[in-house]
Amino acid sequence: MREAKGWGGKRKGAGRKKQPGSSLPHRARPLLASRFPVHVTMRVVSELPNLRKKPQLRVIEAAFRAALGHHGLNLAHYSIQKNHLHLITEAKDRDVLMKGLRGLAIRLARRLNDRLGRHGRVFAERYHQRILRTPSETKHALACVLQNRRKHCVPVPPSGEPTVGAPRTWLLRTGWKLRGKLRTDEVPGR
Repeated sequence: MREAKGWGGKRKGAGRKKQPGSSLPHRARPLLASRFPVHVTMRVVSELPNLRKKPQLRVIEAAFRAALGHHGLNLAHYSIQKNHLHLITEAKDRDVLMKGLRGLAIRLARRLNDRLGRHGRVFAERYHQRILRTPSETKHALACVLQNRRKHCVPVPPSGEPTVGAPRTWLLRTGWKLRGKLRTDEVPGR
């Protein structure tokens, strides 16, 4: 019997290749129940300037405002770092989360590229997600996201219209408080 040649079938070397420098494996996303918030990290390419600088901050926050209520994704909290974003989101299920984050990433990429007068990729790799299933995980994620400004001395962004939606899940509204309130001196990573 002759070996088939062409595009179909399982064979060595088939499939999507890992991007150089990518730290995330390409695996199917886990299922998501609507009662769980998700901590998302989105890393940008190294060619982009510091995201914490005021012009980039304003563009990112405008994109967050424009995305409020779109695709069923609720952005409850966020932190803008030099080369990545931390988001705490809520969605009905995995598909709504993926669609909402894809839409947000496209909106961010277009606006940042326009602001910076550039073309091409903005995000270095797939977003990383961690489903928050317990009060402890949720409190830790909130400390990470909400206290990162203190850790990295990020200036408070300009105020205006809301950039986030009110938390909808029990874990984000009150569940995390079972593990104690966030302290003002609680800084992640220390």
